[in-house]
Amino acid sequence: MEVADAASSGPSTPIVFAHSAKGRSHDKSGKPCQDSSRCCHELGDDGAKYACIIVADGHGGDAYFRSDLGSKFAVDAAMEYLANRELHRALTNTCHQNDDASLVKSEKERERLIQHQKERIIGRWNVSVKNHFESNPFSDNELSGIPAKYAERYRGNECIEHAYGTTLISVLWTDAFLLALQIGDGNCVIVDDRGVFSQPLPEDEKCFLNMTTSICDTDAINSFHHYFSQSHLCAAIIGTDGITDSFAGDKGLYKFYRLILASFSQNDNDSEESEKLADYLPRLSQKGSGDDVSIAMIANRELIKKIDFSVPEEIDQDQADDAPISQEIEEVADSEIDEIPSLGGNSPTFIYPKLIEIVSGSHLDVTADDT
Repeated sequence: MEVADAASSGPSTPIVFAHSAKGRSHDKSGKPCQDSSRCCHELGDDGAKYACIIVADGHGGDAYFRSDLGSKFAVDAAMEYLANRELHRALTNTCHQNDDASLVKSEKERERLIQHQKERIIGRWNVSVKNHFESNPFSDNELSGIPAKYAERYRGNECIEHAYGTTLISVLWTDAFLLALQIGDGNCVIVDDRGVFSQPLPEDEKCFLNMTTSICDTDAINSFHHYFSQSHLCAAIIGTDGITDSFAGDKGLYKFYRLILASFSQNDNDSEESEKLADYLPRLSQKGSGDDVSIAMIANRELIKKIDFSVPEEIDQDQADDAPISQEIEEVADSEIDEIPSLGGNSPTFIYPKLIEIVSGSHLDVTADDT
């Protein structure tokens, strides 16, 4: 299991963690964990704070036999360019303009800066892949277990980046703005200052069933979406599809995320809560998707204490999933969350196993994504 260190806690510091865990299907097949994740937060000399969370999901098909390395290269590339004070200052300068002309100019500059970061991340990833391949050419053993059409291309040094293919989701959070980037499947959930959940990044129509866009695509830049906000937000949570596919739909996923937020709001020991969640991820995969799982979060410590995440929010019918979860299961799952405030000194994280068993029990047991 790969676990990124939880950031240190303090009254004014955000809650930040990132975790990856190997899935049940890869335990059975002997494949490595193909997910990667990283997080960081820092306080600058000027008092400005920033935090960054990143997850990546290496493709699981036989042709993508180095995707575990590809996902690591992706999170490292994103961290290199997003954890950059010059970028933070430049994007901050595009915020809070007072007149229309300045606003238009700032928006154009912001779009240029964001587009440039996408290009740099893709470029850095390709350089990392090239450097690794030159030092470690594909072996006969690696090529013997993949479809012939891919083996032929790889032997001719064509499309070698596909062997390292991966998705990528990242969030940069500063005092002035939030920037989310995504290519491929998985989700980015934003929680506003009222505790309302949303997924603001546009849904990619190319991502369906076991198909996904990828940073290894020749037109990857066209599938690299972003979201920028200057609003005062409560939390950002990102997860690979191993997390999302463990639930029947958004309603079950949001209950899980609410439980995580409730846990951290009632326990100021970030490391303890983060460790409990990390320890539970393999079981979530076992009960749910079977895939590798990665989850990362940034949360405003003060805001989450003001919002009662123990009470499930009402989801509009347009947002509610159509999965066949019985009313009885819904009521039991809700009652499990409602019990959180009565736990006294016990951490709400002890509810994880029961809640996930209930919610993911309605989900068809599947194997890992074969993309």
